Amino acid sequence: ISNRVAQWQAFLDWFYDGQVGSADGIYGDNTFNWTKKFQEEQIGAGQGDGIIGNKTLEVAANVEK
Repeated sequence: ISNRVAQWQAFLDWFYDGQVGSADGIYGDNTFNWTKKFQEEQIGAGQGDGIIGNKTLEVAANVEK
C-alpha cells in the first residue's frame, strides 16, 4: 500500500469523473488498466504500459480536462 499510488488513483478518479473507484493505495489490475487508458489517450496510441513513470506524471501534471 502506497500513498503515491493512492494519489495517482485519486487523480485518475478525478480525471475520469468518478469512474475509477476508491483510492486504496494498492496497484492492482484496475489501476493498471486505467493508467494504460490514460497513457493511450494522453501520450499516444501504443504508449500505454501501465507504469506510472516520469513521462506519465509529467503529462498528468499538465493535462487539461
